[in-house]
Amino acid sequence: MKIMNKTTSKILSVLLLLIASASWTGAKADNFFEGKAFATYVDGIYYYINENNQAIVTNKEMSSVGSIKPDYINAYSGSVVIPASIEIGLETYPVVAIQDYAFYGCTNLSNVHIPKSIETIGENSFSESPLLVRIKVANESPYFFSDDGVLLDKEKTEVIRF
Repeated sequence: MKIMNKTTSKILSVLLLLIASASWTGAKADNFFEGKAFATYVDGIYYYINENNQAIVTNKEMSSVGSIKPDYINAYSGSVVIPASIEIGLETYPVVAIQDYAFYGCTNLSNVHIPKSIETIGENSFSESPLLVRIKVANESPYFFSDDGVLLDKEKTEVIRF
């Protein structure tokens, strides 16, 4: 039977602590984002990456999972240009949705540019953003249309934001 010296014992203890900590953090993140792979912040926009490796625009605190209304004023301001995809490391993720309440309460938000890749826009995504005067959608979008700051579905039968 081999006896470990104190240095080896300390190194093993630290490694075990790191492994346990990483496992707990991962479990907490998975539970918090309801099965989503992870959350991230890229070029001034908050996202979570879903189980299909797609990026969804979310709110600053990333606490608005599903239809939960956040209880804070969001931090987006000025002009926000949502990209069609984001790169994290060597991976590229298509940006396909804007989550419920993503831009809720952005009191200094003035413009939002939506790429053609956005397939869904959640409920109240732009509510309580009094300075938001322009929402521009890429002309090639198969899902949405904008005209003079009004956001509509592509068939122009539903007003999403005006």
